[in-house]
Amino acid sequence: MKWVQSIQNINWNLFIDGKQMVNHIIGEDYFTNKLQLYQSLQTYQNTYQIISKPSINYLDLNQFIPQTFKLDEQNDRNRLFHLHQSNIFSRINHFIYFI
Repeated sequence: MKWVQSIQNINWNLFIDGKQMVNHIIGEDYFTNKLQLYQSLQTYQNTYQIISKPSINYLDLNQFIPQTFKLDEQNDRNRLFHLHQSNIFSRINHFIYFI
């Protein structure tokens, strides 16, 4: 068995169908990258809320994933600073420090 980092490293000329196997999931970074997983779940939640009325069993994203802010996006950065200034974070999480 040989492990390669990316699909571009596979020598398809030497590949023998039925004898060798390639395990590759296209778009796997949506599962292995925290930011992309969060963005995917956030998009799903936003779409679900638009097209469907949440049921009693509906679980909000922030109820099972810690509230996440993408500091390179202006809206998320503003929300984080607003929550910090209103002292909401100081009651919830004592491990967040602003420098």
